[in-house]
Amino acid sequence: MRLEPIANPTALRLFGLPAAALALTVLIASLLALMAGANPFDTLGLIVKGAAGSKFALLETLNRATPLIFTGLAVAVAFRARLWNIGAEAQLYAGAVVTVQGPKGRRQLAVEAFPAGPGRTNLAPGEIEVSEVIGEYVG
Repeated sequence: MRLEPIANPTALRLFGLPAAALALTVLIASLLALMAGANPFDTLGLIVKGAAGSKFALLETLNRATPLIFTGLAVAVAFRARLWNIGAEAQLYAGAVVTVQGPKGRRQLAVEAFPAGPGRTNLAPGEIEVSEVIGEYVG
């Protein structure tokens, strides 16, 4: 499979498709709220309020979204280099576990925790690549 950029995307493609995806998401969420017996407008209002209704809520949303954003960026960089990064989710979890529960039972910086967590998740796939079973692996 090869992904190619579109030379001259139309305004519909640039703005219409993301807007349609957002509208479909709101529609499905509203239908689920109706099925649960709740008012969809109240439900969507509570979702927005919970995500960005106060300074604390916004900071908590960003705090929880940042690792996922960086994991997505890591995969995007590998894909841009035409490599497959198939271990991003495991690396995210291993890094989180080792950062919170370090080897000495203390919190540590993610840079300090990498060799003990995500670095070890790449040992088995690295061995497979060395044995030439697969061509390239980025984990």
